[in-house]
Amino acid sequence: MLGRPESHADSDYGAVCNLRISDPCLPFHLETLVNLANLAPPSAKSRVESLKHRPCARPARWMSHVLASTPATRFSVGSNRVPPGASQAKGRSKRQAEFASGRRAAADLLNSFGEIHPVGVNEDRSPAWPAGFVGSISHSDHWTTVVVAQDSALRSIGVDTEPIISRASSEQIREEVATQAELRLLAWLGLSPEATLTLIFSAKESFYKCRYPLDRTFLEFSDVRVVAATANRLSLALATDEATEHLDIHYYVDQQDVFTLTWKEAI
Repeated sequence: MLGRPESHADSDYGAVCNLRISDPCLPFHLETLVNLANLAPPSAKSRVESLKHRPCARPARWMSHVLASTPATRFSVGSNRVPPGASQAKGRSKRQAEFASGRRAAADLLNSFGEIHPVGVNEDRSPAWPAGFVGSISHSDHWTTVVVAQDSALRSIGVDTEPIISRASSEQIREEVATQAELRLLAWLGLSPEATLTLIFSAKESFYKCRYPLDRTFLEFSDVRVVAATANRLSLALATDEATEHLDIHYYVDQQDVFTLTWKEAI
């Protein structure tokens, strides 16, 4: 089933957000994202190799760049690399550590708005954001990622981060996560089969995380379809209603991880 409910600054960035980053990544190249914006599918010769081989970029800065196009005049994003060895924890202790890490990061971002309240827990274990705010939390073996915004501009947010899955895992989950049509649709991106499947997995997770707070409907991977793809975003829709509402999922792929982000604007 889609939706692991819980898997769901301080320098100025474009004067629209607070940015908190704690990671050892190489400097982020903003021109890479700018040059990728609104690209039509390239020819085989000119495929976007940077999608596969870009240096590790700072996910929070990428998210800030993407969110700058929204009506939100202020938002906060944070990404923290999981310390080496922490991902080796098992079972309940690992889940508890991930839960605590995400909640601490969310509380820090709320503090940047002057909101001194912890993020609560709904009955389904999804985050219960303070009145006036929306947000999304994701964590993987490599990253904890959080986005918070005021609900006057955005109704909901979905963020997800996933390590690129192994070949063996890819073979085990491929039929559950993606259709052959979806895999063919993304083939022109030139990603590895494992990165392509991870991207579809993550995009559907972000889709679910964004929709669930609005309608409280549980979804399977097969309930969501990738219906279009460009060099920096995917368009997803419910499989039962592809002709109507689509949700754009922005994505970033590096050598080890996939990051996806989406939102619904306030009415």
